[in-house]
Amino acid sequence: MEKKLEISVISPVFNEKDNLQKFVESVAKVMNSMNMSWELIIVDDGSNDGSSELVKDLAQQENVRSILLSKNYGQTTASANSTTGVDMNKKFNLNFNAGYQRLMTVMFRGYISGGAYYFSWAIKNFTTGNMVPCMIDGVTGASVYGGTGSNTRRTISTLIGNQTYNCGVRFIGNVHGTSSQMMATFDVSNESHNDQLGLIMNASSGSGTSWYSNPSQTLYAEDLNAWMGVGAAGIQYDLSYAT
Repeated sequence: MEKKLEISVISPVFNEKDNLQKFVESVAKVMNSMNMSWELIIVDDGSNDGSSELVKDLAQQENVRSILLSKNYGQTTASANSTTGVDMNKKFNLNFNAGYQRLMTVMFRGYISGGAYYFSWAIKNFTTGNMVPCMIDGVTGASVYGGTGSNTRRTISTLIGNQTYNCGVRFIGNVHGTSSQMMATFDVSNESHNDQLGLIMNASSGSGTSWYSNPSQTLYAEDLNAWMGVGAAGIQYDLSYAT
């Protein structure tokens, strides 16, 4: 009987030809020591140094998978000039045809330039205009992962009545540098197939409970990945990459 996949490691790369072989060997060494089934998914972000060809070769290994993007989607920037979320131009369409669970995990790197505020982020449904509920925190009540305004909350009708869900996620890590790796899981069960979802960011208080407009600060985002299907067998990967 085939062993179920337990861990997926996803790594975006751009012009890393000289480091890829050693990176794959290092990941394999660590993962094999854990005695769990695993895969490494390398996403080449339109490299032009030969990385793409090497990624394809490395993907011949049993545990390595590859995704080759046609061009570099790289880093996007935007002025923090909104209180309801700045569109970071990192969008993708939901695909429910594969039958995955209606949970979606989003990972990206982001930061805000130096200034008075930190930053928070969320996933917005640009087709409906609704925010997507985040699974980091529960419903209602005070939360460091969302303020009290409509920009970070969403009320949804359920079998037990209307429930208000947190949607905003505060920064984690180095707020002023791209070493910050963001990751959160969202409930997309109230969205529809082919809806366009995307990343929004905003200047905020350190707790994330208040969002501010401050045009003197700049928001940065890069390497956004989104996948669906989180369950007992681990992370199941799907093609939902922002363009």
